Amino acid sequence: CRISKLTAMEKKKYRESILEYEDVREVVEYAKELAAKEAYEMGVAKGTAEARRQMIAGMLDANLPIATISKITGLAENEISAFNL
Repeated sequence: CRISKLTAMEKKKYRESILEYEDVREVVEYAKELAAKEAYEMGVAKGTAEARRQMIAGMLDANLPIATISKITGLAENEISAFNL
């Protein structure tokens, strides 16, 4: 084995490099997890916003009063009016 041929100092540096590599690998994995979580949350938010937009558009197409749509969705009437533009 090549490691057995290293000097004590080289073995020490080798072990340190492995620990540094593991630290970097863990940081990269953690960053990947965070990025995936953020992407998922953004996707959910976009999907929710799109579903709400479609629901409001359908209610407007059905000629429901804006006040009624406001009560159903919890949005202010001026927010709903913006969908009608």
